[in-house]
Amino acid sequence: MQHLKINSFKQWMMLLFLGLLGTFFYYLCLYKGYQYGSKIEVLSVQYTWPAWVIVFALFFSKQVFRWHHALVILAGISSVLLVISKGDFTQLSVPNIELLLWVL
Repeated sequence: MQHLKINSFKQWMMLLFLGLLGTFFYYLCLYKGYQYGSKIEVLSVQYTWPAWVIVFALFFSKQVFRWHHALVILAGISSVLLVISKGDFTQLSVPNIELLLWVL
């Protein structure tokens, strides 16, 4: 991967702006989820970020998909489903799917 070269003050300001904007929207959506949803569901969906990092890295940085990537994604998603279903996958129900999508 090539190194990011930032040569001008304008590039630094744009990078700072995008970083702050991303952080702002992340916390805005997260707190909206906490305001309207179950705290355990929101927290469990929030902790799927390692799986999402792998998914986005595969698309944006053009990494090669390997078996351990699938294993990590499957483990992350299944752990969230386990928490939401309270340990019984047959009783899986998502009462507020819109809320959980906000948190993602």
